[in-house]
Formats: sequence, structure tokens, C-alpha cells
Amino acid sequence: MGYGRCQMQPSPRFACFFVAVLAACGGGNGTPTPDAAVTPDAPASLTGLGQACSLAQQGNDCPAPLGCLGFEGNPTTGICTPPCVEGGTMTTDAQGNLAITPDPLASGPTTTCTAAFSETVGVPACISVVLWSPMEDLVVGKTYTDVTVVCAIVCSANNTCPGSLHCNAVNHQCET
Repeated sequence: MGYGRCQMQPSPRFACFFVAVLAACGGGNGTPTPDAAVTPDAPASLTGLGQACSLAQQGNDCPAPLGCLGFEGNPTTGICTPPCVEGGTMTTDAQGNLAITPDPLASGPTTTCTAAFSETVGVPACISVVLWSPMEDLVVGKTYTDVTVVCAIVCSANNTCPGSLHCNAVNHQCET
């Protein structure tokens, strides 16, 4: 499955793709779509969670059952990641906070992320909400169903990340 930043796409592995790292997402950057397939640039040793993937491949270039998580600012390359919560529910409160059931930070989802991560730099965490129903801008006080959360990599001390990934200083996550 492909998970694209602020996009909805059909996918062989997941229904559609939207990234809201527990926050609202921004607009596009106007970068044109490439005419040819893009080969991700990543060290060969980085496999599983964090492995580079092509958004155009919608997760088919990731080991199953991982999908491809995209990031704003890079319309072509993302990282492979497994779902850590599927079929959950999510409610927003008046301050915009999300309550997700089952809890993405519980031991089960955390184990899923840790098992898919083989690096020593960065911390795997179940924190990227990518799907919910109905798929709309979040409404305060509304409950959403069919919630999917996927693993991400939180930057290590000194904002370091594995391989060729870099640390996003705003959300402290490793990105392409």
C-alpha cells in the first residue's frame, strides 16, 4: 500500500493514503510528477521500517505487509512501514487532540514497529495516522472508524536518523 502525503490513492495493499502525523497537513509544493520510475536512494543495509520506497509503486517495492509512507516535500520517495493499528476508532476533542483506540502507544503496536526496525539510530514508534472513515478533514468532537496508524521513526539525540533519512525539526521524525 502506498501512503502519500495529503493524497488519496487506491492501492493493492491498503485502501488509500493520507498522512496526518497526529496533526493537519499542508498543501502541495507544485513539484511535477516524474515521467519515469524513480529509484530510491538509500543504503542497501536499511531494510524493513525506514527502507526507501517509490510512492509510484504504492508499497509494492516494500516487503509485505509494509506500505510506503510519503512525506510532504518529497513527491516521489517515502519509507517502508508496517501498519501498527488497523480498524481502530479515533475521536477529536475541542483542543484538536486525538484519542485512538486501541492505543497506538500500547505494547502491541510498539512491538510491531520495533520488530520491523533493524537500525540503532532512531526510535520506531506507532504514531502516523494515515486512514480513517469518513476520509475528511478532522472535525472536533467527531468519532472516526476504520483508523489505520503506521510506524514512523523518531529522530535520535542530536536529530540523527538512519541511512540517508533526515530529521524533520518540526515533528522530530526521520523523513526522506
